[in-house]
Amino acid sequence: MRLLLRSDAHRYREDGWEIAASPDTPGREQWQWDLCLIPAHAARTEPKPAIERHTVSFGEHGGTVCELRLDSDPNRVTAKTEMLIAGEPSQINRDPHELTVLVVGQGSARLEGRHVLDTFDAIVLEGDDPLVLAIERAEQRPTSLCLVRIRSAATQPISWVP
Repeated sequence: MRLLLRSDAHRYREDGWEIAASPDTPGREQWQWDLCLIPAHAARTEPKPAIERHTVSFGEHGGTVCELRLDSDPNRVTAKTEMLIAGEPSQINRDPHELTVLVVGQGSARLEGRHVLDTFDAIVLEGDDPLVLAIERAEQRPTSLCLVRIRSAATQPISWVP
């Protein structure tokens, strides 16, 4: 599965903008993780007990400096983030048992030679579509991206409940 999420489609929450979550409808199924853009000036909140939090500095959303925050239930999923700078064309190798989210923090990137993602656009990949993702800058200005990898902490494979 492949889902392209444009920045203007991110859901506004009282603490920022939700890029993706599983499930994305609270209360529908047991919460596993959420990925949000949080304005740097927002009040800092501590994660609830038993929630793992990853935070990376990210670009600007409407002139506001933001952080990318990934909260997850470590009993359900394992998660990690990695910042990338797109210069020369490169590729990301994925495991079919992980859910991968790629978010542009600054600039724009071209994925697979066909999807152009601008600042705060994201793509969610699940299963084997694709296992190798080609990335290049779409223009000459600096481009940064955050790669989020989420795996099931149990024996069953991860699945996204959009």
